[in-house]
Amino acid sequence: MKIIEVDWVDSNGFSGWDRIDRRKEDTLKDTMRCRSVGYLLEKKTDRIILTQSQSFYADIESANHVDSTLVIPTVAVKKIRILKK
Repeated sequence: MKIIEVDWVDSNGFSGWDRIDRRKEDTLKDTMRCRSVGYLLEKKTDRIILTQSQSFYADIESANHVDSTLVIPTVAVKKIRILKK
């Protein structure tokens, strides 16, 4: 599998009372930028799926197992860089 680096924007939220105009302004400033690295498990039009670990054991029972998967909606993706093919 390819190893990729993904720059993406995560959702965030606020609690507590505040003026509507300030909330709209703050939301743009406080966008959470993220960077994740992993094996590209799947790329579809609406999402990409990364996995942190993949088993490489020879026995059939433990082959094709992954751990720590992350699903990122493509609308949140800003940049994808291939680190290893």
